[in-house]
Amino acid sequence: MKTFFQLVAFFIIGSMLSWAVISEEITEQNNTYSNDQPSINWSSPDDIKNHMVYKLIPVKGEATFAPNLVLLDPSLSENFSEIYLVRTENFEDGEIFTLYVTALYHDTEWRNYTSVTSPRADDLSLTTITKKAFGCDHKSSCQYEEKLSIEIGFIEIIDSLTTNLELNITGEKTQKITLPGNYLLAMMRTIKSE
Repeated sequence: MKTFFQLVAFFIIGSMLSWAVISEEITEQNNTYSNDQPSINWSSPDDIKNHMVYKLIPVKGEATFAPNLVLLDPSLSENFSEIYLVRTENFEDGEIFTLYVTALYHDTEWRNYTSVTSPRADDLSLTTITKKAFGCDHKSSCQYEEKLSIEIGFIEIIDSLTTNLELNITGEKTQKITLPGNYLLAMMRTIKSE
């Protein structure tokens, strides 16, 4: 009988220790995830450049991904989850600047973004990549996601380096996105001089 109580006590102590270890690992993972957001000095083009990601993409060539602008302005998160500029470079097309936007919003219907305008440019093209709806079962409001790409010309980038580039994305509603000059300047500093 004494051995039985010792085994039970050993089992209980072992369970408590393993629970403590698992709890500590979960806490450590949560701290890691909350610290994953990069601390970017958005007023420094050099610091923004340090947070850019460089990749080689088949067919498109070299690509430079700027940080997500939603991290700069949390108010953008009401309508967007991602806004980032990508510069691709290949022999056939040269350099292309594309703004990728993920519109993520709660609403009663799709916003169906179809056009984009800028005070400086009339010929910006918007392409819808994907559209998804989440949680629409018998509810008056759903969560909608529209992934968009916007091609921005080299001249528009250059003209906006000292100020910013303001874009109006229009569909059923119009949303404004501002690309700060420092953000654009950081992207331009990734171009290799030949």
